[in-house]
Amino acid sequence: MPKSLRTFLDDMRREAPHEVVHVSGSLNPSKHDVTAIIHHLAALKKFPILVFDHPLNLHGQVSDIKLVMNCEVSMRKIQVALGVSTQMDRMELALECLRREEQRIEPIVVKKSEAPVKEVIYTGSEVDVFKLPIMRHHAMDGGPYIDMSSVGKDRETGIYNVSFHRMEIKDRNHTAFLLSLQHLWKIFREYEEKGEECPIAAVTGHHPAYQLGACYKGPLEVSEYDIIGGYLQEPLRLTPSETFGEKLLVPADAEIVIEGIIEPDAHEDEGPFGEYTGYASGRSTRNLLHVTAVTHRQDMIYQDIVPGASAEHLNLSKTPRAGNTIEMVKKKFPNVVDMNYPSSGTHYHC
Repeated sequence: MPKSLRTFLDDMRREAPHEVVHVSGSLNPSKHDVTAIIHHLAALKKFPILVFDHPLNLHGQVSDIKLVMNCEVSMRKIQVALGVSTQMDRMELALECLRREEQRIEPIVVKKSEAPVKEVIYTGSEVDVFKLPIMRHHAMDGGPYIDMSSVGKDRETGIYNVSFHRMEIKDRNHTAFLLSLQHLWKIFREYEEKGEECPIAAVTGHHPAYQLGACYKGPLEVSEYDIIGGYLQEPLRLTPSETFGEKLLVPADAEIVIEGIIEPDAHEDEGPFGEYTGYASGRSTRNLLHVTAVTHRQDMIYQDIVPGASAEHLNLSKTPRAGNTIEMVKKKFPNVVDMNYPSSGTHYHC
């Protein structure tokens, strides 16, 4: 069975059943209820995977779409996800991530009929992202946000980029989109300079190995679909998108894929947003995503991460970076034998 968010949750229920907790009450994610619970548990040094069975959607209605949080919040969960020994220490785990990045596996393409993410398809006037239990993470945030990974494809080379970008919900089929000055920004600029729309697919819900691969910080010439395959240790299954067909392939085993276009001359205010530094950031490229299709599994699971200085955000981002960092340090100082990459350091010190 291909790896997915569901196979990971099954693995966790088998390996550490007490670490998967269901919440039956109807909380409102858009009023930062979920964030409050996660921060309260973290203060008690408790980091379970939380499955909210009946959260409210952005229409304020009780939803049957489950909301799952904290999938990458601890080293134990990443160990289970990667199938490694729970005796592996943090540095060994970081070096295992580096090894998997170097042993890349190319994806395979499957028919739409074989792709679980195509079980339900909405396009055009049927699109309504308000049906999802989208979170407003902090009181100072400008609105509810999708903050999971997005997929873009280089216009010239066809190389795929997968990276995390914040998307503030504006209406049923538009989000503001912060590109930030990373690879996806370069990809977008190539389209913009030609006066063309930039195809995008936001992936909400997949295996933690997928999320780790999306944190890869290597050169643009490397396809992150290959990196994700290395983390999964199996080919990532892809399928044609609804909007762009084979011109933009999307993960077949995702829970939800939100397809859209970033228009070259459209702009929208966005933010502030609680960032990994622990501060609310108002900086933005002010791009606008026009959502053209939403596809998902039956009984889909909506996945999110609390941004800012949360344990999951910091753990997810620093675990794959630590291996690269110590390898870089050892090239200059071969006598270094270990490194501490504290949560307080985020991207800045170790």
